[in-house]
Amino acid sequence: MIATLGEYHLSNTLECIYNSTVSPHEIIVCLPPNKKINQKIHKKSYVKVVNSDLRGQVNQRIYGLKLAVSDYVLQLDDDVLFKNNMIQNLINVLIKNNNVCCAPFFLKKNSSLPFYTNSNSFFKNLIYNFSLINNQGKISKTGMSYGVSETKSNIMELEWLPGACIFHHKKNLILDNYFPFNGKAYYEDILHSKKIKERNVKLLLVYSAKLFVDDPSEEIIKQEVFKNKFRAFKIKKYVFKQYKIPYHYYYWTTLIEFLSSFKHKF
Repeated sequence: MIATLGEYHLSNTLECIYNSTVSPHEIIVCLPPNKKINQKIHKKSYVKVVNSDLRGQVNQRIYGLKLAVSDYVLQLDDDVLFKNNMIQNLINVLIKNNNVCCAPFFLKKNSSLPFYTNSNSFFKNLIYNFSLINNQGKISKTGMSYGVSETKSNIMELEWLPGACIFHHKKNLILDNYFPFNGKAYYEDILHSKKIKERNVKLLLVYSAKLFVDDPSEEIIKQEVFKNKFRAFKIKKYVFKQYKIPYHYYYWTTLIEFLSSFKHKF
């Protein structure tokens, strides 16, 4: 299931699915209300293009997931790439346990380096967690989410999963709207992970499954850095409330993030 705005990169993601060693029963492509795909795509018979009833990535995703009929459901962003064995590697883990969901290891498209390059850095651990403990795959005491930059095992249990690619058992899908905001869905993956864990479903990273995503540093629009940050801070405050994280940690991490924005602004 792919939530999309119908931009050019959708066709590349679809081609990755078509070339997969596992053939899908269906691919649901969900657009916002009254939106059409902006370019010609290679559309197979099992591709269903639908429009959600409400705007927003989370609303689109939930709308599309409700239409899924298979016992195993993969949620994908529309701008990711992967090799033909990624889906197979994920589903091999998923089918062994009814109370898990799985995600791949994230790499940068342009370099094939780990997407989360500083998850175990001395400096990040010190300012965001006031400790030197490796927090890969965890949410720190200050509410900051750490990705995984390296792992010695193929399967690793995490405290949160990025929303760009998660394989679910259909019975474990979150189909109620957990994100009460419009526009870009900052921190939605943290809220989504919380809802999944509340159902006693484990969040697993599968290292052998690799997903290639855009480097965020290449997507930054300098004129919108502060505008986007202020919007993200508002959503982050809501997330902290859901996780019952003390507000003094919110103000501390927000200050650090605000100051770090200057390197992108100038």
